Amino acid sequence: MTSVPEPSESRSLIVQIASYNTNLQGSKGTPQDLVDWLAPTLSASHSREPPDIVAVGFQELLPLHLALTGLSQAVVAGRDELLRSQIEKHNSSAGEHTAYTLVTKIVNVGAALLIYARDHGVGQRICDVQTAWTSFGPAWVGNKGAVGVRFRISSEFGAGGGEVMTFVCAHLTAHVHNMKTRLEDWEHTVKTLLFPKTDRESTIADRSIYATSHLFVFGDTNSRLDVPMSDGHSLTHDDVVARISTSEGREQAKDWDQLRREIGLGNTFHGLREGEFWEFPPPYKYVIGEKSTFRGASSSGSSYFGFSTEALKAATHRNKTVVCATSASLLSTLAGYPLDSLKSRLQASRTPISVPRLAHLVWREEGLAGFFRGIWIPLMTISAVRAASFTIYTNSKNYFHDVQGLSRSKWTHVALSGASAGSISGALISFCGAPFELVKIRRQLEYSIAAEKGITVDKPPGNIDAVKDIFRQHGARGLYKGFKLHFVRDTAGTALYFMEYDALRLLLGRLPNGHQGATPTWFPLHYSMIPFFCGSIAGVTSWAIIYPLDVVKTKVQQRALAGIPPRGVFETFKRMLRGSDPNSPKPLLVGLTRLYQGLGVSAFRSILTHGMLWTFFDWVGNFIDDL
Repeated sequence: MTSVPEPSESRSLIVQIASYNTNLQGSKGTPQDLVDWLAPTLSASHSREPPDIVAVGFQELLPLHLALTGLSQAVVAGRDELLRSQIEKHNSSAGEHTAYTLVTKIVNVGAALLIYARDHGVGQRICDVQTAWTSFGPAWVGNKGAVGVRFRISSEFGAGGGEVMTFVCAHLTAHVHNMKTRLEDWEHTVKTLLFPKTDRESTIADRSIYATSHLFVFGDTNSRLDVPMSDGHSLTHDDVVARISTSEGREQAKDWDQLRREIGLGNTFHGLREGEFWEFPPPYKYVIGEKSTFRGASSSGSSYFGFSTEALKAATHRNKTVVCATSASLLSTLAGYPLDSLKSRLQASRTPISVPRLAHLVWREEGLAGFFRGIWIPLMTISAVRAASFTIYTNSKNYFHDVQGLSRSKWTHVALSGASAGSISGALISFCGAPFELVKIRRQLEYSIAAEKGITVDKPPGNIDAVKDIFRQHGARGLYKGFKLHFVRDTAGTALYFMEYDALRLLLGRLPNGHQGATPTWFPLHYSMIPFFCGSIAGVTSWAIIYPLDVVKTKVQQRALAGIPPRGVFETFKRMLRGSDPNSPKPLLVGLTRLYQGLGVSAFRSILTHGMLWTFFDWVGNFIDDL
């Protein structure tokens, strides 16, 4: 990007700019690697004259822990001579050598900027050279930041006046949902990338990057595409790739660019004019030493056997929902299981007991292991079940939007698709999840079930023994004790859950393409907390609505596992609500209190687990998008 230059009577200066994100591999390749990258850039110039100034910028030269030690300085120093020789080679004609000199270089953590000037002419008129740097990102340590160079080109050899040139190489925050942070990064750059004082009367404005005749800004802005709907349907990944593979397609898609949109709205990069970025293909990541996944027609036919990271990335993209749901579920299940264990014990308790008191009893009688009794089956199976649930939900929701024509921007349509897809997912998954949940309850209620049978338990059986016990007493169908209640609970609960989550995300600024847009001004939390907030609200409210049904289910399954004659669902509900003596019914409020016994700990568990689930789900999804 450049500022709009003032008209000049003299010949315009020719400035050529190159920018390279080395993907933290600046020290892995040979110095020639950077030169090979620069050569096509220099050859691409259509100017008949050599450039007067060549600016070369780098980002992510080294991993952060190495860059913070100052090793980036050595990497850049080792490349300077080769870069300069390459610049001279591509700008010299037959019989005439064009020499360049290094004006200055500036390195800060992973960002670097080198300025070369043509010896004959402008190189002899450059004076008042200054450098500056600024950092942002987490803790402002320099993971992201900007470096700048400013100098004056005198009007004549050794004379005053002339024009001031300023170059800024910036590396802004990544990920599609961080557009607001990128805007803040640029604002931070403008405020803090200040050049040294030239005299005592220098003001902040005099030291700013905008105190210049010409301003060039380049680097890795990490801008992403907000892909719109096409004929009411979302464009697929292949559609987008096909569109941006040609210059005509990129020009049509240029307005999808987040940065271009924000500049048009006057929100950032004020006074700058953006280059025609759609004229060249988008960048790609390259790992030094890896074989290319593209094979040309002249291939020798040799076969290579080995691990392909590109194939792994492609598989990860194809199975994004499964990867996100599995990894997020493992973490959230582990964190919330002790509360789930207490919830089941509270539901099965015949006498009222407080959560702290129950936790103390579990700790005293069983130790820490008591809170995690039976965790291995749910830890493995819940992750698999959630992966399947999210996949069914995502595919079903896409069907309702892409095939049935429901809008992704209307609140009612989003809520309807979420509820419908959720009910389908819950219904199908209940057939797989019911046996595992029954075993989990069997393990959690070992002592309660033993008490119902009038026996004592010295050492509770493990998961396999619990399954064998159920098979021995009830047969294969015993694993589906209470399944009707389980089916209704999962179908209704999952429908409510996804409906609430999708509706809340839309209300809080999620765009039709699934990315996070601007949050409402009334929302008090940082946008990064939106997945946790929406997941927590959806989890706790949907669970509160179906909680009485879950209590009844637990009671029915407890009696069945203990071998006690079963009671009907409505009979169980009635007894819990009004007591076992029809002649002396309990007050309704007392019954409701018992019916919601354990809701407090269950609500806290829902807030924690579902908040973490969606937070990690979004985080892993964004990570996969940026692979």
